[in-house]
Amino acid sequence: MNNSKPIEWITEIGESLGHKMARFFCLAAAVALIIVFLGAPYLALIIAGVVFLLLFFVLNLRAFVEYDFMYFAEELRIVVIYNQRRRKKKMVIKLSDMQYMVKKIEPGSDTIYCCARRDEGNTYTLACNQEGRRMNLVLQPDPAFVEELQHRRLVR
Repeated sequence: MNNSKPIEWITEIGESLGHKMARFFCLAAAVALIIVFLGAPYLALIIAGVVFLLLFFVLNLRAFVEYDFMYFAEELRIVVIYNQRRRKKKMVIKLSDMQYMVKKIEPGSDTIYCCARRDEGNTYTLACNQEGRRMNLVLQPDPAFVEELQHRRLVR
């Protein structure tokens, strides 16, 4: 396969149910504490309401998550996109650091999920060495990327 053409794909994870529940609880607790105790002289409860409100906004910053993958020049670049606005470089994995890829989830001590944990249809585990330690990366790759790694005999 020709390496001059980049392979790029995006995996949308969305927001987990636990994250939604935590955001709802923080907002409900903040509003309840501030409204109920606004007239009362309980400054500590008003401060607690403000803390819950701030926690809601912090949780809201990472509510919707997407992963942008780009394979080019024998490097896999992974970027995390929060709320469809903020991009953060996650990691770069060189082809020489990739050991193998298998079509199943292989959890380990250093497993990073770059896809929804509940979606196992087209999920692969990419085992690689990153900065001297073994790491498993769980992702849903583009078929062209799987074909490229099959060509390199890294898919088992």
